[in-house]
Amino acid sequence: MLDKVFAGLQSACEALHEGLHNLSLTVIEDRPAEGEVLLVERLGDLVACLQGWAEEATQAAGTARRAVGYPQDFNRARGALAALSAALIRAKYGFFGEAQHAETLAGLRRFGRERGREWLSWTGGVAEALDACSPCFRAADEALALAWTELTERLAARGLSLTNTNIGLLADTAPRAAGPRDGPP
Repeated sequence: MLDKVFAGLQSACEALHEGLHNLSLTVIEDRPAEGEVLLVERLGDLVACLQGWAEEATQAAGTARRAVGYPQDFNRARGALAALSAALIRAKYGFFGEAQHAETLAGLRRFGRERGREWLSWTGGVAEALDACSPCFRAADEALALAWTELTERLAARGLSLTNTNIGLLADTAPRAAGPRDGPP
């Protein structure tokens, strides 16, 4: 079950990376040739950052998946999940806080109407590509939560048991503490 969950996590991260790649193609490659616009440049830069964070998450998912394989290294898996979580959080803040923010979308629509048919078509394509990425973020979130759950359950099931077999110390092996009346040893 553990390998299946981590394989699903890796697939979800790869799908997110692919969705952001498609967004990048729309934002950068499909934009009209004429006219350099700050809004378009900023969106292109943001999408490049999103892709980088999605790549970090995908690499961390691969590391985590290998760590739960043979031989299992749950500490490495935990570290990889933590790195994946950090990358995914940065990507989500960038995506939902900036790229798919209502103000950004309204600005894109307004921009498209002002610049004419070619730019209006481009802004519509960008909005569609943004919408296509949202479910990818949700799937990655759900897969990550499941991976954390499975890993912690596996660690809890292994348990850690310590047994003390020494009741006390033997008198001749115990170090003697020097008291105020004792001289140098």
